[in-house]
Amino acid sequence: MPEMESIRTGLRNVMKDLLRAQPLEDAVVMAWPVVCGKDVAARTKALVFADGVVMVEVPDAAWRKQLTSFASRYISAYEALLGHVVKEVRFKVQQSTARVEEPPKPEF
Repeated sequence: MPEMESIRTGLRNVMKDLLRAQPLEDAVVMAWPVVCGKDVAARTKALVFADGVVMVEVPDAAWRKQLTSFASRYISAYEALLGHVVKEVRFKVQQSTARVEEPPKPEF
């Protein structure tokens, strides 16, 4: 499948050009779905990039533990797209948006 590989390489080069045209802070955040893949991207969100560190929100501690083990792969993928700019990927458990409500008090 050399033709398919050629298309994939061409698309990756287009993506590199698009990302490099963005401010670095934005490019790193925008590149997260490409770096981690669609399945992980569907459950996570790159929040911010500063001082060589990209902060990624994950749904729970199990996801954080699992993705932490892939951090070096993600850094390598960032390097292939943007050069050596991402030095660390940190994972933060998503804060629950649901408000904890007090149970209703009995009426007497």
